[in-house]
Amino acid sequence: MVRFHMSLIVAGSLGTAIIANKLLLVAGLETMWLRYLWAMVASYLAFLAGIKCWLLYAGYDWPRKSNLDVDLPDFSGGGSGGGAGPSGSCELPPMGGGGEFSGAGASGDFGEAGNALADTAGNVASGLGDAVSKAGGAVGDLGGGDEGGCALVLALILIAVVLAAIFGSAAYIVFNAPSILAEAVFEVLLAGGLVRASRRAEDASWVEGVFRATWAPFALILFVVMGFAVWAHAAYPQAHTVSQLMEQARQADEKK
Repeated sequence: MVRFHMSLIVAGSLGTAIIANKLLLVAGLETMWLRYLWAMVASYLAFLAGIKCWLLYAGYDWPRKSNLDVDLPDFSGGGSGGGAGPSGSCELPPMGGGGEFSGAGASGDFGEAGNALADTAGNVASGLGDAVSKAGGAVGDLGGGDEGGCALVLALILIAVVLAAIFGSAAYIVFNAPSILAEAVFEVLLAGGLVRASRRAEDASWVEGVFRATWAPFALILFVVMGFAVWAHAAYPQAHTVSQLMEQARQADEKK
């Protein structure tokens, strides 16, 4: 169930990037690489907001106003956690939906997460689907000879690399959801004083914990997306969207 929840968070993050990109384009920001940069920032902020909503949903944000001192629950075993406090024992609230942090407990719902990712893939790629299909038809028309079609094929390859980076990173985050969300819960308990000080020397926030666990996949997406946007701006400065880029690449091949 934890991975299914994370798949929803990732889907919301990707959806935010699409919406932000569209709104920026409507607002007049036509430079592709700059628009994509702000869309990525919005996407990661939405991801953090999703983690925060999950913490509230799972009931792990309540300890902030408590002075009780309990041990962190054993995430590897999947059981409920608790510890002795000033007025007796304190049992941590169960996660909403009955999910567990253990790999075995979450693996049963990984099929649901995979289906959610597939739906997300369809939504994220919807803006590119028409352009890619048209480009594919153009490549078939131009592919009859030895010359032509090079610019269009290159654009298609780069788009495929971008999509692979996005969905590969998304799958990585969903697969590692137990450890990522466990880190967030640990930091919440630490900030609320419910984890013994000897368990960790530094006093980091849950945002820092989540960032440590997710910066690499998001950095990969940022690197690939920005590389594609910079190439598109340099090769086709008049193209402000992927559809326009594909059309200009097709026209460039027809002129050869």
